This record gives sequence, C-alpha cells and structure tokens, in this order.
Amino acid sequence: MLSKLFQRKKKFVSGPIQGRLMLRMGVYWVLYHIILWHAMFVFRYIEYRVESTATGTFSPISQLYDQFLLDYYPIIFCAVIALPIVLVDLMNLTHRIAGPLVRFQHALRSLIAGEEVRKVALRKGDLLIEFQDEFNKYLDFLKQQQQALVENADSLTAGEEELLIEVDQLRNSVQNALRDAVQLDDSSIGEEDTAISATMPQA
Repeated sequence: MLSKLFQRKKKFVSGPIQGRLMLRMGVYWVLYHIILWHAMFVFRYIEYRVESTATGTFSPISQLYDQFLLDYYPIIFCAVIALPIVLVDLMNLTHRIAGPLVRFQHALRSLIAGEEVRKVALRKGDLLIEFQDEFNKYLDFLKQQQQALVENADSLTAGEEELLIEVDQLRNSVQNALRDAVQLDDSSIGEEDTAISATMPQA
C-alpha cells in the first residue's frame, strides 16, 4: 500500500523522457541568459561610445564590463533562482506524458507475458487520454478474440478434431517430402558435378 502511494506521488518516472527534456531546457535557459547578458552589454557599450565621442573621454572595455557587471548582476541572480522553478514545473508537465507511457509499457509487458490486463485508467490531469481510449478498445478486442477461440475449441466435435489431426499429419508429410526432394536434388547435382569433373582433362 505504501509503495503504491509512493508511486502515485513520484513525479520523475522516466529518465529518457523527462531527464532529456529537463536537461535540454536547462541548456536553453543558460544559453538564453548568456546571449541576453552580452547583448545588453553590447548595447550599453554602443551607448558609451556615442557618449564618449561627444565628451572625448574613453575607458578600456574591461573596465566597462566590470561596471556593467556591478550594475546588472541581479539579472544573473534572478536567472539562477528561477531555473529550479522552471525545471520543477517542466517535470510536473512531462509527468503527465511520461506517467501514462510507463503505464502503457507495463500493460504491454503483461500482455506479452500472457497475463490478464485490465483497462488502463489514467489519472486526472494526465495527457494521452485519446490513446487510453484506443488502448482499452484494443484490450476489449483481444478478449473477444480469446473468447471466440475458446468457444470454437469447445464446439468442435470428435470427427472435426480427428480431421484436424489428419490435416496436421498430412501437412507434416508434405513438408517432409519436400525436404527430402530438396536434399535429393542437391545430392544429384553434386554427383553430376563430380562426374563432369572426372571426364574433364586434367591440366
């Protein structure tokens, strides 16, 4: 019971999906602020050059960059603070996709193992609701097919069962005959090649 409750509260359920998206968002976040920071510095440097042309005083670019850093460092601070918030929200959003995919994956594994699978019911707020409906229709189709096979097997008479056995035996006999014919053809071809090579003059 406690394990099921923990699984329901767990938000990070798929590393390949959620991990990659969160890593990609983190990289984009850092690149965005690096570009924004230097774009602002270039704009500030152009303003300074225009002002310096009028006044005739110039300062080295390193000094200007240090002053720019002192004036606008709160941008970096806010970006660092906001990044975890963005990543947590992205994890919650991707959980609505990765969670249903994991449930469908478990259901498919159960089907492959021959186990009985109940209809998949996604939680409130999950995405892929349309796929849930189609998947449950497929489960209903499989159950109908299995029931039809059981009913057909039960409805066979003794004569029909014997006929099926004879058909299987005949099919096996045909397969054996074809396999023997292929082996015979291969052996005859090998004998003809041997005879031909024996009649050919030796170099």
